[in-house]
Amino acid sequence: MFVVAWVAVALAHILSDRSESVADDAVDSTLSTVPTFNFGGLIAWFAGVAMGISVMGAAEPIRSFSAPSTFAVSVAAYLAISAYGKRSLAATGA
Repeated sequence: MFVVAWVAVALAHILSDRSESVADDAVDSTLSTVPTFNFGGLIAWFAGVAMGISVMGAAEPIRSFSAPSTFAVSVAAYLAISAYGKRSLAATGA
């Protein structure tokens, strides 16, 4: 579940509009401008893991959906958090 959630967040980030919003020539390679943690990614990862653990504790037929539910919740949470972040940045004019 932990790796499934991590892969889901990574794929959601790579395939989202957010990763394509910076042009290749505008990428700043200095580490001082790169955040240490992506808190949206961490929240999405924890949400997916929590869902996977809870589904894993369910009855036998439902238990087999642990990995797919982990993936789906992680992707949905990351995209929702990213959309909220874009909206709040647009409202502040940043």
